[in-house]
Amino acid sequence: MLGLFALALVPRLYELGAAPPGLNGDEIYNIIDARGIGWGNWPVYLPGNNRREALYFYVMALSLRLLGDSVLAVRLPSVLFGAGSAVLAYLTGKELFNRRVGPAAGLFVAVALWPVMSSRIGLRAISLTFSRR
Repeated sequence: MLGLFALALVPRLYELGAAPPGLNGDEIYNIIDARGIGWGNWPVYLPGNNRREALYFYVMALSLRLLGDSVLAVRLPSVLFGAGSAVLAYLTGKELFNRRVGPAAGLFVAVALWPVMSSRIGLRAISLTFSRR
């Protein structure tokens, strides 16, 4: 699983600050929400933009505090959630089907175009795999 996670990180981290170029408006709005977290403000849902769950923004707030204001700090949470999704695909495929489906599913999510592209933009949708209902 650690090897799968590392493999999933490679296409997600390669030239992360350059492609896609710059930050889009949704990423900037997410920065505003993430900056509001901490020191007495620990929301479960964020009231702006149609009440969004806060998991992604907690990770983004930590990233911004550790790495400062940079494209890498904004997009790193998506990279980590996306690489984690490859591991979850492996575990789910193995549990629901068999030991051959798990690695195939994990490998697909690790390197396929749309899962990789979704992991390279700082938007919370990538974290919904880790939400529990």
